[in-house]
Order: sequence, then C-alpha cells, then structure tokens
Amino acid sequence: MLQAPAQEDERTYAIMLDEIYRQVYRCEQDEAVYYEPCSNTQSHLFLRLLPNQGLPDLPELAAWFRAAFPPDLIVENEYTCRLFYQRLGGYIRFNYAYKQEVAIMYEQAAQQEFADMKQWLLSQGCEYWST
Repeated sequence: MLQAPAQEDERTYAIMLDEIYRQVYRCEQDEAVYYEPCSNTQSHLFLRLLPNQGLPDLPELAAWFRAAFPPDLIVENEYTCRLFYQRLGGYIRFNYAYKQEVAIMYEQAAQQEFADMKQWLLSQGCEYWST
C-alpha cells in the first residue's frame, strides 16, 4: 500500500507521483519527470519541416529554437525533444522519430508567446500541417 510522505510541503505530491510511477512500471525514471495537465483552455498546432537543402534538420532546428527561446525544462532523447515553457503554459515538441513534425501545445491565454514561437518556426521553413 502506497503511503504519502508525512511531511506536507510543495514536493509531496510530486514525490508521491514519482513513487507510483516507480511501483507501477518497476523502474527508475532516468529523465526529467513532468506531468501534463489537461484543461479546456489548452490548444495545439502541428507544423512540419520538410527535408530540403539549405534548411536545418529537426535536431538542428530544435537547438536553434532552444537558443532563441530558452526553455524552463528540456526533455530530450533520440526520439523526441520537448521544450517546456511556463509562460506558454505548454511545450514545443520536435518529433525526431518522424523527422518532420513540430507540435506546439499552449494555453489559449498565452497568445503572444504562441504567436512569437509559431512565427519563428514558420520563418525557419516549417509549414502548417493538419493531422
């Protein structure tokens, strides 16, 4: 039976979720752990970067984006790169596995941040993509 730590502080809930993850999946989490909230005010946009000479590949684009918009948290492996932004209320996902997809997850209240990031991605060769 899982028991929450006795000390009540800001980290108690996250610690308890980490323990549930460890017990359910019987493994330790090597990467940064994040929990994705669901809300009725969350939106998303999918873009793609078509392979083209003169344009960066997706990992290079992710590195450029990270330099232009320093994230609050980075979760990256060989399949994906997620750059989290508190001011966006979401993250940008570069899907290395598919080599083209860029997804922007954002809160509707963060329209200016969303517009700035979207415009930057479009200026680097991304295009709108409906999935």
